[in-house]
Amino acid sequence: MAIALLAALFVSAGVGTARSSAGSTAPPTFKVAADARLYVAAKSPGVGRAAAWVVFRTSPHVSARLTVVRVASQSGRSYAASGATNCIRSAVPSKSGSTTLKTGRRYRVSFYSRAGTGQSSPRKLITTRELTAITFTAPPTGLGTPHC
Repeated sequence: MAIALLAALFVSAGVGTARSSAGSTAPPTFKVAADARLYVAAKSPGVGRAAAWVVFRTSPHVSARLTVVRVASQSGRSYAASGATNCIRSAVPSKSGSTTLKTGRRYRVSFYSRAGTGQSSPRKLITTRELTAITFTAPPTGLGTPHC
């Protein structure tokens, strides 16, 4: 009986330690290259579809899943993008049937890193940039996205 009680205490203490050490992981630090670009869709996307993309490179390499980009009070999902080393493309979804971001306007874009992929993972502001929106027209297939 005493052995079972000690084993239960040991297991619960180990689980508590694992949680606290996993939860205290710091978000990675990286630099955003100077050539970061903000693209807006040429045509108004449907609700939930990408209305804008932020394309940027990082130094050193960081997983796209650990980066968050915020534009016009909306953040999107980041993906590894083709076209250059350490290239990340972050898609910012449309809130309504019309694109809220306009070509030629300057927007404040904030780049964050996060400790994990969960929504409640701690975030750390890396940098903020003022980027001018550029129109992106998808190819006739409609499947294209901006590249680095």
